Amino acid sequence: MPRYYLRPANGNDSNDGKDFHGFTLTAATFTTSSKNLNETAAFSGYTFTSGDMIAITGGTGVTVGLYEIASHTDDDNIVLVEDIGGTDPSDVTSSDGAWKTTQKVFDTMAAGDACFACAEGSAPHETTAVKIDLDQTHGTLTARIVFRGTNSNGITRLARGSHYTLQVNGGTLTNLIERAGASGCDYIKWMNIDFDGADVNTAEVLGLWASVDEGEGNHFESCRIQRSGSFGVHMRGSAVLFSDCEIDNNADWGMKAANTQATRWTDAVVVGCRIHDNSVGGVFMSEGARSFVNNEVFDNAGDGLFMGNATEATPSSLEMLIANNTFWNNTGNGVTIENDDPSYLIIYNNTFVDNGEYGIDLLTTLQPFGLCDYNHFSNNTSGAVKWNNAAITEANINVIPVTTGGPQLIHFEPVGFNNQVGSTAAELFVDTGADDFTPKFGTVLTGNGLNGSDIGARIAGSIRSRRPGIGRGIG
Repeated sequence: MPRYYLRPANGNDSNDGKDFHGFTLTAATFTTSSKNLNETAAFSGYTFTSGDMIAITGGTGVTVGLYEIASHTDDDNIVLVEDIGGTDPSDVTSSDGAWKTTQKVFDTMAAGDACFACAEGSAPHETTAVKIDLDQTHGTLTARIVFRGTNSNGITRLARGSHYTLQVNGGTLTNLIERAGASGCDYIKWMNIDFDGADVNTAEVLGLWASVDEGEGNHFESCRIQRSGSFGVHMRGSAVLFSDCEIDNNADWGMKAANTQATRWTDAVVVGCRIHDNSVGGVFMSEGARSFVNNEVFDNAGDGLFMGNATEATPSSLEMLIANNTFWNNTGNGVTIENDDPSYLIIYNNTFVDNGEYGIDLLTTLQPFGLCDYNHFSNNTSGAVKWNNAAITEANINVIPVTTGGPQLIHFEPVGFNNQVGSTAAELFVDTGADDFTPKFGTVLTGNGLNGSDIGARIAGSIRSRRPGIGRGIG
């Protein structure tokens, strides 16, 4: 995999981008027996760190590529871990160093390439007043492009919650990053990047705009998307995965996955993310197959999650999975489902606490299959569930109206076993002091595991040591 480096503080877009340090060897001598590389004053000021690499770019008989540095002897000499080829070549050349801008990265990288964005100094690490255009950049399903935040020496991946920060700096941006043309933006993996709109103008922090059959396969892992003047993320015609991300403090929806192409779905999967403090709502999803699993959605103005048609062009079928999430303290509903097309809907093992309206508001009329089971509701202002404008309370949650053209199967288990409802503060069954809403010992929620086992003794009142992953829902 070809590897490049990005250093806004010390890089130059005229460089080849092939290593972090940029020793710029022009006629170095390599001694094969000792693996020593020598050129006068070439290594002056260099401080060795285990794992450092040098990009050898030429020399008689050498194999071009990245080589690990074993030690730094003095200003004139370093020792490599491996032989670079040739027989004591004396004309070895090396990279002139890292690039300076993200735009250069995406103008150059091709399928299978990776770029390490080095988080040096104080944030933000890079600012831009012009849109970063991804139109030239394509990965493939088997050869993704990787854009990854690393520590200050370009080696180690940043710790969880740390990022390389890419920030809007003035200007009149419509998007910080955009794929707006006829090609580009396919199969890119973004890791440990903070996309910061800085509350400037009406910029969207990310604009994954895509025409038919474009914008496929993007994956955002351990990223942050914040302070946009509009949507944090706006996806159209894209297949996108978000995992372990934070999406917060955006001026519209934190994330909008919607489509204006009648022949194109927006397939989105959101797993293990924290989505909060967005000004219109947490996540808006319409069209396509959507999975929303193991997320924390809280303190949003409006709904935590909206899934449905709205005014977007819509394919003939929708598939929705909402599982193992916690929705709390959103001013609207925890989840709203608005859909008039045939759908497969599963709402399973979620927790709804202190939302300003209902825990779940089902505004749907035609569903051949629906499952709403093992969910937990506490202290939602309007009630636990509303079905076609009829409130479903703890007294009738297992009695679902079926009308002509209505669902063939909508399943709610009776209160007292699977779907648990506590409608007043006195009945609150989660431990809000634990910050992540673990069950409170002695309430209906404990002792009712899927196999009937008592799970309360182990987790009651305990703050989780890590966020939930797949299979460890906080519901």
